[in-house]
Amino acid sequence: MSVKDQDLPQGDVPFGTRPALIVVDMSLGFTSPESPLGGNFDSQVSVTKDLVEGFYNNGFPVVFSTVVYHNDNVQHVFRSRLPDLNILTPDSEWIKIDPRLPMGQQASVLEKTGPSGFF
Repeated sequence: MSVKDQDLPQGDVPFGTRPALIVVDMSLGFTSPESPLGGNFDSQVSVTKDLVEGFYNNGFPVVFSTVVYHNDNVQHVFRSRLPDLNILTPDSEWIKIDPRLPMGQQASVLEKTGPSGFF
């Protein structure tokens, strides 16, 4: 049976009572074309900026995630397969959230070591 054949509910999805925006990996290591991990993501950063500002304007929190490796043992197998990840150290500019994205008072930054913002 395909998804198309299933009886799925339709309609609007409510916004919820405590919304928050999670912005995953919009750090310079991934949004800068100068980074070996990055590229030209100007349009994605611009759209994300609009979302972030909309959340701030409504008093909702924003959580940014960034990948940081504090020592050589963290995610060492993953990093051995993609050695460019080794630039993401605590003292690196690459872990900083792209400055085109506003960091408001409702914002926080979550450090992570894997590719998922939800694992």
